[in-house]
Amino acid sequence: MRNVRLPMLTQAEIVPYLLNRGFINGEQVVDGDLEVLDASRRNCNFRVSSHLGPSYLVKQGVGPGGFATIAHEAAVYRYFRAKRVDRVLNTSLPTYHGYDKKYGLLILELISNAESMSEDHARSHRFPVSLAAQLGTVLAKLHSIDYRRDEGEQLQEEPSAPPWILSMHRPSLSALRELSGGNLEMIRILQSSMGLCQSLDELRSGWRINAFIHQDIKAENILVFPDPCRRGKPGVKIVDWECASYGDACWDAGSLFSDYLCFWLFSIPDAGTDSPQASMESARYPIEKIQPAMSTFWEAYVRTMQLDVAASQRWLIRAVRYAAARMLQTAFEHLQHATRMTGPVLRLLQVSANMLEQPREASIHVLGIRLPHPAK
Repeated sequence: MRNVRLPMLTQAEIVPYLLNRGFINGEQVVDGDLEVLDASRRNCNFRVSSHLGPSYLVKQGVGPGGFATIAHEAAVYRYFRAKRVDRVLNTSLPTYHGYDKKYGLLILELISNAESMSEDHARSHRFPVSLAAQLGTVLAKLHSIDYRRDEGEQLQEEPSAPPWILSMHRPSLSALRELSGGNLEMIRILQSSMGLCQSLDELRSGWRINAFIHQDIKAENILVFPDPCRRGKPGVKIVDWECASYGDACWDAGSLFSDYLCFWLFSIPDAGTDSPQASMESARYPIEKIQPAMSTFWEAYVRTMQLDVAASQRWLIRAVRYAAARMLQTAFEHLQHATRMTGPVLRLLQVSANMLEQPREASIHVLGIRLPHPAK
């Protein structure tokens, strides 16, 4: 089968494209009101800013794989629109303006004056509980969607398979040929621990399909912006829905826990001549300053999901274990171009292993969340 060359729009072609399709008008062009910035990463992204009219984020996939993921993301936005999702969730998504199948172009609202949650935390050195509460509510609203009802636009796909990291201790021969020295060393460490392998196998076999999930929740995919409707508190928009599907709700919650914990762990200086305990106490982002955000997130999530005490216990344990697995994924990604294991990644592996082995203790001492006691 021959490779089909897919049409790609250049930066110079974006304005004529939007003009011809009525997204912008001639006055904006004549007045020089438009600014087009290339914000490409794995996909081809353009930020189209305007003072006289709407601003847009134009996303175009690179290659057949990229076209497929952008087409899927467009289908997710249509799915939300057909479902008439809750107002809180709806306002936490970028506005969907359209999808052009010929060019594989997804056109979304460009959020003005926004920065990622990771940029916000790094700049302010704060982890606001108000922001965490919003995220708990929004994720719960997402996971409360009745995805089984047959109405409107549906996603024509199978439920998601368990995340790949849950099988990384059992790599295929073809995968091994593509890995870096650091990745191979990490796999050897995982395989040397029977407990770690057993925990990952348990998580994989216990993967549930109980919600519509984002599946790639992390601080980079959460935009924070000034929201005049919130009386000085920032608003949030969750972006990059390319991986969204039907899966285990606790994976999304665990992924957010993981991101908070990575702020802490990657801010710890290498031990050098100091003891590991002394190094952890000198973290740029101490865990004690992050725990209130994690606790507030979980309280808002449980309240909005209307989980009873027994269910909230079960879900928290699963989320803690998934957080540990997501931290392993982060460690693996950090080693993709490394020839050997690094100190920060070893620290990540150790904390992950402890959380997988003792999730109840981790919920209290690491996340700062106490398991609720069932009423007698």
